[in-house]
Amino acid sequence: LWGMDISEDGSQVVICGGIDDPNISGEIVTVETSYLTGGSGTPNSIYTSNMPTDCSLSPNGDVVATTLRNFQNNQNQDLVIAHSIPELQPLWERSIGGSEATAWAIDWDVSGQGYTIGWNRPNEGVISHFNLNDGQVEWYAAIPQNISSLSWSEQGDMVVVGLHDPGRMMFFDSEGFMLDDVGWHSFVNGGQGVPADVLDVAVSSSGLSASSGRDGTIEIWKYDSEGLNFHSRLGTSLTREIAISNFDFSIAFADSGGVVSIWDIDSGMRIRQC
Repeated sequence: LWGMDISEDGSQVVICGGIDDPNISGEIVTVETSYLTGGSGTPNSIYTSNMPTDCSLSPNGDVVATTLRNFQNNQNQDLVIAHSIPELQPLWERSIGGSEATAWAIDWDVSGQGYTIGWNRPNEGVISHFNLNDGQVEWYAAIPQNISSLSWSEQGDMVVVGLHDPGRMMFFDSEGFMLDDVGWHSFVNGGQGVPADVLDVAVSSSGLSASSGRDGTIEIWKYDSEGLNFHSRLGTSLTREIAISNFDFSIAFADSGGVVSIWDIDSGMRIRQC
């Protein structure tokens, strides 16, 4: 599993990633949420010619966009492809950044008229926003660090970006201008602090932003009229995926032990685990 997304109305889930089969590069799976909770539904899946690294459902739930690892001429020349939901019929395939483009994350803007990809070159990370209709770049931002993840805010006013090293989280406005750079994800090794990669980021409609680090912690920040302020810190195990609820002050995360936990953000207490 490399990527996962859920539709805005919570009715549809898409999962993408590689397969442990030398003859199959990867797979995209879509299914109704009801099927995953014991109800009715019909899973659909397709194999891909290259390994998916992330996938994202459009705001109206009609399209899934997927980034693919495309190794050509001894370098990554990654692609982005789109399929219809739920049939997974191919719609288009596009290049991301020409030569030496290693893509790790994708998310749609709130209008559904564009998508944003976080990708890396040998000496920098790049956030590129593309027009849906023609695939042209509308804006981009280059930064010195490698990018691991990204997510648009519910209001569409900013993009939150996770960094591999130095384990921090960046905030960009809707035109690609950097607003803030925060985070403390790190290990202690021989008395020295060693930065830990950010593995995933999430944003809620209430202004909370969260990052999960390879150090096993969740850092939560709040953006409001007074600016960006530290909110809380949770977690003890390596966290693979995180999501913040838009309906209450809770956060869910899946850890390396195969456990999903839901925590109350304000009190830090665990609500449910399975």
